[in-house]
Amino acid sequence: MLLLTSILPYAPASAQTSQAGLVIMDKFIDSANQMFLRHRFFQNGTIAVSDGLGASLVIGSLEHSYAHKTELIDFKNGTVAYRFSFKCFGRMYEIWEKFDFKARAYGVKITIAGSMPIPGQIRVQLKAGAGSFVENDDALKVFWCVKTNDSESQPSRVGFDWKDMESIAAFSPSTNTITANVSEIFLIDPSTVGTTSMATAISDVCQRKAFYANGRYWVFFSDGTNMVYSTSTDGTTWTTGSQSPIRACSNGSQFSVFFDGTYVHYAWADDSANPMVYRRGTPNSDGSITWSTTSEQTAYLSDSTHHPAYPFVSVDSDGYPWIGFSLYWYGHRSYVTKSSMNNGTWSTPSGFPYELTNTISGYNRVTIVPLTNSKVYALYTGTGAYVYGKLWTGSWGSQEQASTGTIQSGSSYSAVASNDDVHLVYLTSSNIKYRKRVYGTGWQSEVTVQGSVTTTSAPTLSINTLTGNLYCFWAGSPTSNHIYYKSCVGGTWDTNPTDWINEATDSLTANNRLTCFYSSYGGKIALVYMTKTSSPYNVRFNCLNVLTSTVSSAIYQPFQRKSFYANGRFWIFYSDGTNMKFSSSTDGSAWDTPTTINTGITIDNGEKFSVWFDGNYVH
Repeated sequence: MLLLTSILPYAPASAQTSQAGLVIMDKFIDSANQMFLRHRFFQNGTIAVSDGLGASLVIGSLEHSYAHKTELIDFKNGTVAYRFSFKCFGRMYEIWEKFDFKARAYGVKITIAGSMPIPGQIRVQLKAGAGSFVENDDALKVFWCVKTNDSESQPSRVGFDWKDMESIAAFSPSTNTITANVSEIFLIDPSTVGTTSMATAISDVCQRKAFYANGRYWVFFSDGTNMVYSTSTDGTTWTTGSQSPIRACSNGSQFSVFFDGTYVHYAWADDSANPMVYRRGTPNSDGSITWSTTSEQTAYLSDSTHHPAYPFVSVDSDGYPWIGFSLYWYGHRSYVTKSSMNNGTWSTPSGFPYELTNTISGYNRVTIVPLTNSKVYALYTGTGAYVYGKLWTGSWGSQEQASTGTIQSGSSYSAVASNDDVHLVYLTSSNIKYRKRVYGTGWQSEVTVQGSVTTTSAPTLSINTLTGNLYCFWAGSPTSNHIYYKSCVGGTWDTNPTDWINEATDSLTANNRLTCFYSSYGGKIALVYMTKTSSPYNVRFNCLNVLTSTVSSAIYQPFQRKSFYANGRFWIFYSDGTNMKFSSSTDGSAWDTPTTINTGITIDNGEKFSVWFDGNYVH
């Protein structure tokens, strides 16, 4: 969200004044003529915004369903925030509304993030200040307050831009209120993880660079010189990792990251005579990493004619690391290797490295998808080639053609697994395609996820482990500088894409500069992407709340009870559209896999049951 004015451009944020129960911040438009947006932050959560020409806007205090304490905080660094805190089930919850005067050259960036005991709504009421009238632009999702009787060709006006939350929110013109539907943990508005001098800091879409562990989001990228990482507890405020930089790394395609639920693994190779290396560590709750070994392990020893590149690391169900990579040996070839050790050290067993095919293609990429019982599935391709695959069950199966069409570029695909089934999305010259491999049967019919996209709209794929639903993200089509997604529920893809992120202001660095979680963590799937078209580039982050019920009445009715706290855990009961289920969490962030309660009847919505906890028993 942004606070806007019709007069551009802005100069950097400047004045800030504190009074009793009041903070005043000015965002200057024209320092010479003293034209600015003045923000008056009141202790009760209300903000009054006015320009230097008479237009004014009043933003009401953030509303939600819980009685709360409101605190106004001036960080003295260009950021002012409200903290709304409340207690429920014996646990403290917080919602933050942050106003960043330095993040945008032309407006004030607003981010809302926090947590609730159960999914709910937050509301923001807007109204015109004294001497102004409302002009709501529903198409652009901007609430304008315009100076009364202004006859200028470009009238004085102040606006509230909410288009980046339109996928979860609605505006009521009768009450001038924006209402957003949020889950237990939510983040409204993307955040900047860090900056980099490298336009390929998070390449490639077929690799992984982010995950969630021990109460933190983790994002890895190249700053143009080194492999670095940042962490965040809320997805908004980011801190450079204490083990950062990790190693020399000039661009993102030289490494990949994989989190197995306990350890983070990375592999690095730079398409030279340098060896390909591997390392494992424990991501800690303070943002540090405890490495399993004192130094990197050599996974492939290069020489003057054998150069490994574009590594993809993953881990099988028994904790053994695998690396798929392209080996330059008079042309790029598709290879895979693994370790016979699962303690962080590397020892290459007999039969590896293994050449998946002797076909030489341009810019080969290899992805290793872990299945169950130590099985893996290797996918490999190159620019203008088909995507092929091989199954490992202790020995290699025969080569299978995984795609029915050729791929636009070697990195324009992404894959995940659910148990032993493999899901693949890839980009042809103009379409995003999907194909599923059913274990024991083979590859199924191919479907089009999104047609008529750009030649650079490479997809990245994630899976909600609680439901098995798939989420496919891409950028640049139908509208440039927008990021879209579709979900696949029960084998059926959404008809229309969700227009999720609008980066028309900063511009996307490229449509194929994005990567997402391999799978959901705590009901969240995060996307990492890049903005700006010249250095310094921004590495950006946004989080998607993935639903775990097929009905909107999963916790209906409001007078019934569906949750409580007991024995060190939060407990939530709901309907998934067919059955009554429950899940529990020790921290309210990461939730266990839901358990189905066998009632013998169909429970297709939440109003058919209620729950009560008496201090000892749940009823």
